[in-house]
Amino acid sequence: MKRTQIYLTNQEHQRLNALAKITGKKKSALIRDAVDSYLEMIKDTQRDMILAEAKGSWGAGETGETVKGLRKSWDR
Repeated sequence: MKRTQIYLTNQEHQRLNALAKITGKKKSALIRDAVDSYLEMIKDTQRDMILAEAKGSWGAGETGETVKGLRKSWDR
């Protein structure tokens, strides 16, 4: 694990303290859980963005046969 320092607003700090008290978890564990949830949530969004950027990357003259040929050459 890597140590990281963050700044929280007073409201965030108070709410995090309250949640830690209710759940019995340490604040650091709650923060890690929140970061993990966020990263998991945006994973699909990032994939969608990458696919959107790749849209239209085949040239206008290239056909499905060209794609099949490329895929065949990638198979080992």
